[in-house]
Amino acid sequence: MKTDVGFPRNRQVTRKEPTPVSKRVTPSERLRAEVDEVFAGGADLATAIEQVARIGARLLLQTALEAEATEFLGRERYVRAASCGTPGRAAATVTARPRSRPPAGR
Repeated sequence: MKTDVGFPRNRQVTRKEPTPVSKRVTPSERLRAEVDEVFAGGADLATAIEQVARIGARLLLQTALEAEATEFLGRERYVRAASCGTPGRAAATVTARPRSRPPAGR
């Protein structure tokens, strides 16, 4: 028995515009933007201070985590290591993930 679960019934692609890709933003940059939003939101001062304190604690931990990861990897975020080949170029070989079980129906 063959089912089409997970496959669109109409396999024609009608979309012609490119697929939107979100901008790469570090989590610490997102938290900084949240702090700016709190101050721009116009909430009362006590609520704003409480929210900024919570976001600030998260920002402190996130910044430390990002610094630790950068030090461990020996490179900045989204930068290839020198051992990965020529910077800015895709890897020369692409390998497929091996199948762990035979396809259904065989």
